Amino acid sequence: MHKSPLGDHTTGSIVHVVRGGQSTTWTTGCSTPCLSLYKPTYFGILVPPVFAKPDESLGYWLDREYLVRAIYAGLIDLSDYRDQLARIQQSFLEGDDRLIAKKSTRTEFKTFQKACSDREEAFVESFREAIDRIAENPAGLSPLWIRKTITLGHNVSAPTLKERQEGR
Repeated sequence: MHKSPLGDHTTGSIVHVVRGGQSTTWTTGCSTPCLSLYKPTYFGILVPPVFAKPDESLGYWLDREYLVRAIYAGLIDLSDYRDQLARIQQSFLEGDDRLIAKKSTRTEFKTFQKACSDREEAFVESFREAIDRIAENPAGLSPLWIRKTITLGHNVSAPTLKERQEGR
């Protein structure tokens, strides 16, 4: 879940909140929650980070995983990244609070979820050069993270760890 040689990464983190009869599931859709945006999701609405198709979900997760590894490699200024992340996260929280306070319609929640998804996607895309660079060449990472990055996204559907590792 965090940068560590122990264990493996999570595929995402979730915080579920119920207020005023409305529930919001805050979802990262990616590993390393301390470097991830929690996006508001609402039951029954298929907008990223919620997907119906596994290949779309994997692509979404991989982009964000490479983003985190670009941070680990020093390709992205961590302080600036965290400042931007905090501002975006705060806007998501405030927007969700407003929707709940005014007892919004399902359509309004869906519109908000889509707007948050689009904003998070734009944030990720602003780091596209670093994402592509680390995906193509993990130099700059520690030897352990180079090995993990080289195998990232290979044999992800294999039923056993051994089979997933054979894709290296």
